[in-house]
Amino acid sequence: MNSAVEELGTLARAIVDEQREEERRLSVLLEKQSLRIRRAEGLTWSPVIIENQSFTFGGRIKLMVKKGQGGGIDDAFRSGSPVHFYQANEAGLPKDQKNVRRGIVRKVRAGNAEVILDGEPLDSVQMYERWTIDERADDRTYRLMAEALSYWINTEDRVKLVLRNGLMGFGTRPKRIKVKEISHPSLNTGQCNWISLAETAQALAILHGPPGTGKTTTLLAFVKRAVERGERLLLSAPSNAAVDLLVKGCVRQKTTPVRIGHPVRLDADVLEYGLDAHVEKDPEVKQIKDMRKRAEKAWKKANTYHRNF
Repeated sequence: MNSAVEELGTLARAIVDEQREEERRLSVLLEKQSLRIRRAEGLTWSPVIIENQSFTFGGRIKLMVKKGQGGGIDDAFRSGSPVHFYQANEAGLPKDQKNVRRGIVRKVRAGNAEVILDGEPLDSVQMYERWTIDERADDRTYRLMAEALSYWINTEDRVKLVLRNGLMGFGTRPKRIKVKEISHPSLNTGQCNWISLAETAQALAILHGPPGTGKTTTLLAFVKRAVERGERLLLSAPSNAAVDLLVKGCVRQKTTPVRIGHPVRLDADVLEYGLDAHVEKDPEVKQIKDMRKRAEKAWKKANTYHRNF
């Protein structure tokens, strides 16, 4: 490779190819195989019966569903699995592609599942229909990776260009930075030196070392100092578990975080710091909750008429 842009472009094309192949393989399994085989392979639950519908964080729709007899294997899905939710024809495929709903499985236990559904609530008639749940490819991950690569390929910001080229091995060696001495009651000299370096560096400050050497503690101390100066920071990590760990650390040192991400993928201990939870603290949300309660009462009343009919 002759440049960082060329290397990132190669990665972007590889991501597109990988996504297409994953979607193709799953599509072949779902469309070419019979419903019986899809159930046996752990790709499908069908029929699925809706037991309850309610609102959850951010006004999303929560469905409590139960797998019907012979509807598939109990552990076909796991927490966080992206799924399609639809009514099937005799071949076990969607009756109408326009009506296929997307969702994420929140909990699964013994043939029962909690699904967070995108879009509008189901009406009273749909509540008594039989449904099918299929595994689906998680296109969101690929989309975010592609957007990130596109950003770094096209950036014109001088500092970010230095960072990009340096990380990709195409940059010039940076000049040594003079750092000022700082002290911290719970950090050693090396940790204090890194914080000083991070506060002085324009683009990048790397902190590395074996497990248990205080890297997370040092990072959290840096965050606290930055917040006390009135700065706003974005913390990211390679996994949801790692981000949740940082959130818990911020809470311990009384630095109020906003955890961004789908509530399904958040640890129970950090749910109250999620974006949806912060939104629900807004005074106007009380009116929305009242409307939801009235909507739920209306659903129950409509369901009573449906059953009597």
